Amino acid sequence: MESPQELIARAAPIRVLAANLTVGLLRLVTGALQEQPDMRLVGVVEDGVSILLAAGEGVDVVVLGAARVAPPPGICSHLLGEYPDLKVVVLALDGRAAAVYSIGLRTHQLDTVSPAELITSIRQAHTLNPMA
Repeated sequence: MESPQELIARAAPIRVLAANLTVGLLRLVTGALQEQPDMRLVGVVEDGVSILLAAGEGVDVVVLGAARVAPPPGICSHLLGEYPDLKVVVLALDGRAAAVYSIGLRTHQLDTVSPAELITSIRQAHTLNPMA
């Protein structure tokens, strides 16, 4: 019988796009993702059009930097309108807050932002049921 870690390693990876992140947040995201066998960073982009284009290329979760996490940045409605299965993890540029948005702009705010919380949020975002 396979262990939980073996099952995670065998599953299709969660494809993550990093967007509009500061150098420090990008390091946090890439460092956290490198340690996860079930996640893969598929790109890093910086402007709205690039985010919209890159999100359509097999991305499951966008990790998006923004001045604040609520209300959601305007790009969220565009992303979720174009890609209803996509999940967006918004990180405050100061690194102190995060929120997860999915279709219908549902949100789940996080108390802290750390590599472990980020990984948990990406996994939870990926498994959100947009119809629930």
